[in-house]
Amino acid sequence: MTAVALLGSALLASLWVPAVPAVAAGAAASLPRAGSAAGPHDNVAEAHSPRLLRELAGPSGAAGQAWLGARPAAVPTGPAGAVRGVDVAAFEHPVTTAYPKGAPIDWARVAAGRIRYAAIKATEGNYYVNPFYAQDLAGASAAGLPVLGYGFANPKAGNGTAAGQAQYLVDHAGTVNGRTPPLMLDIEYNPYQGGECYGLSKAAMVTWLLNFDGEARKLTGQVPVLYTTGDWWHRCTGDSAALSASPLWVASYTTAAGPVMPVGWGDWALWQYTSTARVPGIDSNGHTDVDALNLIAPGAQQTAVGMSVSVPVSQAVAGSASGLSYTATGLPAGLAVTPGGVVSGTPTMTQSAQASTVTAAAEGETLGSVGVTWAVGGALSVTAPASQQTAAGAPVLLTVPPASVPAGQTASYSATGLPPGLSISAAGQIAGWPDRPGSYHATLVADDGQHDMGEASFTWTVTAVNDHGRAGPVRSQVRRRCLNDPGDTAKTGTRIGVVSCDGRAAQRWALAQDGTLRIRGRCLSVTGTAGPGAVADLAQCSGLARQHWTVGTGGELGNGAAGLCLTAPTSKSGTAVRLAACAGSASQEWLLPPGPVVSQIPGGCLDDPGNATASHTVIQVWPCAGDAAQNWSALASRAVQIHGRCLQARQAGAASGRRVELDPCTGGPAQRWTISVGGTGMQLRNPSSGLCLTDTEAAGGTFADHPAAVTGPCPASPTATSWQFR
Repeated sequence: MTAVALLGSALLASLWVPAVPAVAAGAAASLPRAGSAAGPHDNVAEAHSPRLLRELAGPSGAAGQAWLGARPAAVPTGPAGAVRGVDVAAFEHPVTTAYPKGAPIDWARVAAGRIRYAAIKATEGNYYVNPFYAQDLAGASAAGLPVLGYGFANPKAGNGTAAGQAQYLVDHAGTVNGRTPPLMLDIEYNPYQGGECYGLSKAAMVTWLLNFDGEARKLTGQVPVLYTTGDWWHRCTGDSAALSASPLWVASYTTAAGPVMPVGWGDWALWQYTSTARVPGIDSNGHTDVDALNLIAPGAQQTAVGMSVSVPVSQAVAGSASGLSYTATGLPAGLAVTPGGVVSGTPTMTQSAQASTVTAAAEGETLGSVGVTWAVGGALSVTAPASQQTAAGAPVLLTVPPASVPAGQTASYSATGLPPGLSISAAGQIAGWPDRPGSYHATLVADDGQHDMGEASFTWTVTAVNDHGRAGPVRSQVRRRCLNDPGDTAKTGTRIGVVSCDGRAAQRWALAQDGTLRIRGRCLSVTGTAGPGAVADLAQCSGLARQHWTVGTGGELGNGAAGLCLTAPTSKSGTAVRLAACAGSASQEWLLPPGPVVSQIPGGCLDDPGNATASHTVIQVWPCAGDAAQNWSALASRAVQIHGRCLQARQAGAASGRRVELDPCTGGPAQRWTISVGGTGMQLRNPSSGLCLTDTEAAGGTFADHPAAVTGPCPASPTATSWQFR
């Protein structure tokens, strides 16, 4: 494991070469560069948009040319000694008489032509999958080329959320040896109608990109590469630095020795320097994109004696790239560089910051060298927590055992390998909601800030959930019909509708701990494009975002993949339920079975002490017990109710810190709560005061104190104000 979290440098260090059959060669043919089919998405076969290609290769003085560099007089050769790669799409498989379904790429010939890696278009938006992707993934890997899968972003409204497009890319990127290939996001000029920035403001575009990046990291543990140009980045993000820590794949067709960079990045990982190369084995008639790889040092490193190290030197394609090897000088005792460019080992003695050099070569030719500065401190004694086991979706709060540090020093903690959904604070508190079942090997790292560090590893098992949870009918406010499994079969693919409520098993749904809505072991899901109008059906429970439903305080059921709400039909009984934009209408209000309102920290539940019904009963946070004192209902009136009484801010409009209590339901402003999603849960905001329901336990109380729930400020990154309906 790395001693320091290296988001950019660790990106593509572990590419692989699976044992799969090679792909046969194809015959030459020509094809127009831009897609010619008319339709809403006629650019899907292309690697990049025609607008970008025109501007990159256009005459001097064209729009955006200052950002792209001087026009090349001929096909550029790239930087001296470049480690070259290609990026391909369906366009590189032209249809001919000999190949009616598309000429294959001869990846063995591609690799023999000193191509060291391949980027392959996998998806576009949430509506297209490259039909040659799986074939190219296998063929390039068999030829010894590391492969990166990329998605062409389409942030225009109607193409799904950023998180949904990230999920779509991950779903279709495939796996090799059980792992998702390294991923890239291609964001550039809109090739369709609606403006070059897809109709989004600069701020909205940055938010969209951050949401995609965050979802991709959550799903894969990778930091996705970002493909763009300086001109587009300027026009559509206003030169935002929000993603400057992401490795950059820059397009710049210039005669200069290096690319013209977007503002915010200090260096590039990949440089696409031409789209008009002739690459042996690719049948695109001299219209293939070729990219250069930059060797980038990972920055200053700190570790400690006895602490394992694994640091990739290059920011991209460092691993098993064909023919690429590395050597090093000046590394600390106990460390060495692998032929794949990863500095690894266990330091055996302390040293102050010392420079070392790593050199990359291919076929006897030196391609470049980078310097890395290392400091090795003393070892701290770190004790790992005991092995952990948690149900998916269950809240977690775990304080790690304190590290043994020198007198007067304080340890700061970090961790790698935690289950997705969990994070650790510098003080050593692991919290969150793990949401992907599996067995995880976590490593705890302690650092005293004086170059002394230590680590310890432990396992964390996240178990799948069953149907246990708040169970019963899910009733629509439209004609009071209930969500129904027609035929009572729980068969995969069954479309779900609403019919008159009758209490049968076909209407008994369980809202499980992981946020899925289940009936007889099947999950309510959305298949196909998770956009407006998509129908809900039953599917095998898989943990995908399209099966995750967020319960709002008005009884809304928001879909995790689409950002849309489950909507009941107003037509005849039995009509399928669908997704639609969340509007707070009666057709989107559902009365769910009562259940707990769970605090993220420390995993307590909103509790009515003694099952009291008296007015002004102070509501507390107490360990989740699943009893009647914690069975809350979210009503369409925006009230949160238990025992026929409603949760109320003691004084509407009052200052923060006021307790919340139970009172007779009046529908008044102090009893209305709205939902806003943030962090790993949601905030319950009282609109009359602008304050949020807050768990004082997170601020230092203990359960023995019977901490009361109070109203408090609504921070952008919720901790004490983060809750989940279960």
